[in-house]
Amino acid sequence: SHDMFVRDGFVYMAAYDNGMYLYDVHDSENIIKGAEYETAGSTNKINVMGNIAYTGNYGIGLIILNIEDFKIRLILSRKVLTSTNWDLQEFT
Repeated sequence: SHDMFVRDGFVYMAAYDNGMYLYDVHDSENIIKGAEYETAGSTNKINVMGNIAYTGNYGIGLIILNIEDFKIRLILSRKVLTSTNWDLQEFT
């Protein structure tokens, strides 16, 4: 794992070359692997607002995913970042 975001009993994991994984960790004795989303590049950072996951991807740039209902669906994939600083700041 390269980066993780934990909220409300769920773990959103940026798994570098393997994309993104979603886990239900409400019961630490019974962790459930939910959806996964594979990307062409390396998913480095992740942040979640509501049902939307924002990821920084080294090969692609910005990837925005709908993570509602323990599923992952692509909303937008666009090369918009031009530097090698892929840190996503938390939005409040």
